[in-house]
Amino acid sequence: QQPREGDDGGWRSVGAKPKDTSQDFINSFFDNFKRGEDTGLDDSIFDSLAQVEAPKSGKKFDDLGLNPKLLQVLKNNGYVEPTPIQAAVCEHALRGQDIIGLSLTGSGKTLAFALPVVQKRIEEMRKRPHKPVKYGPAPVGALVMTPTRELALQIRQVFRSLKIGTAMAVGGQSPMHQIPEIRKCPILVGTPGRLLDYLENGVIDLRYTKQLVLDEADRMLDMGFQKELERICAGMGEEGREGEEGEHESRQTMLFSATMPKEVRGLVKKYTKSPLEIDVRENQATVDSVQQYILPTRSFVEKNAKLLQLLEEIEEHTPDYRVLLFCNTKRLVNETAEAMIRSNKKQVQPLHGDLSFPARQRGLARFRQGDARVLIATDVVARGIDVKGITHVINYDMPQDADSYIHRIGRTARAGAEGVAISFINSFTDEAMLKKVEKMTQSRPKILDLKRWTTISPEPIATKEVPQMKGTPLKVDI
Repeated sequence: QQPREGDDGGWRSVGAKPKDTSQDFINSFFDNFKRGEDTGLDDSIFDSLAQVEAPKSGKKFDDLGLNPKLLQVLKNNGYVEPTPIQAAVCEHALRGQDIIGLSLTGSGKTLAFALPVVQKRIEEMRKRPHKPVKYGPAPVGALVMTPTRELALQIRQVFRSLKIGTAMAVGGQSPMHQIPEIRKCPILVGTPGRLLDYLENGVIDLRYTKQLVLDEADRMLDMGFQKELERICAGMGEEGREGEEGEHESRQTMLFSATMPKEVRGLVKKYTKSPLEIDVRENQATVDSVQQYILPTRSFVEKNAKLLQLLEEIEEHTPDYRVLLFCNTKRLVNETAEAMIRSNKKQVQPLHGDLSFPARQRGLARFRQGDARVLIATDVVARGIDVKGITHVINYDMPQDADSYIHRIGRTARAGAEGVAISFINSFTDEAMLKKVEKMTQSRPKILDLKRWTTISPEPIATKEVPQMKGTPLKVDI
């Protein structure tokens, strides 16, 4: 069985058997673990707190009732005015309200849920200072679940920027790096597969967890983590149970998602209590600030040729370009990267779930530092990764749904800048998806004419209007 993206590297693949006690299990696990490359988890390749700016709320962090020490940390990081989702979530979450946050990439939602979690931990530690455990399951005060390791690493970086100890539980890294840290820290960020392994093998204790955050809930369900989510939540016991010293305190749940399909609504109904829904998606001008184009092709041969021509034009007319290119499968990511390298385009970096975690970190570092100018990735890996200065998003494959299209093109046009998104159209399926995108975005991309393309800046470029599509293949001379 192939490991899923986000949680490969767990011990189920090496046959370790669960033990009755945590320490026996850990010893057995270390003996049986296939020790691969030491990841080291270098946080330096990730940018600092809140990399992406979002529309401001008109409020200030001083107005939200945050702890003075927490406010000082924010000011030291240069943050005075919260984004809309940060202001709305903090206002209600700080009172213990369950939250459903609906937002697109770039809203600042990580800091939105991090602030209430840290505030709660400060209050808890005033009552009962967090005591590291040496043996037995480690109690977790606050748990954040997220679909991928890269996103978990970024979330931990945000928490650490707020000056609070935060551990991580993800696949692809030896537990000998993770378990000692978990025993010391009150906050745990992790992916569902590794968290479930730790829970079932007595490494962590979630019975007294006071806060639960489900980040990118729709993507976790898309990746097939529903059973893991349910088993982890079941391990938390009944909501509203008594605390460690007899006090009656409900667990607070915050769920964040870009979409709200029926599966996510099922999670909301099952694991939240009278939640407040906060939807800031309409306030995010992702589509308005992105110039959208399509590039029709008649065959895969022509598609590959047009891709190389497109990248040559970008390279020629954009001095400091960064391109994020999306493919729908890991196999196609590799094939596209190999084809580009054979065409003497060396500054290419593939990124997908079959690569080891250290390899993915190195690839991201190359792209961030400019050593790689084109990052070729799947949706699962790319979601939640924020990289500054992406000038172009190319959909080599059209996404499977319109929501994913919004997420993809939202990688460019960040922090008030404009960006360019170009999608290849090569089949009836692509045309059908384009119609859905047009309906959702209330905009119509233009057809890119490479023969007349003389600039890649955000200024208007030579285009043709997209014709009405009525079930026939696109036939446009370009």
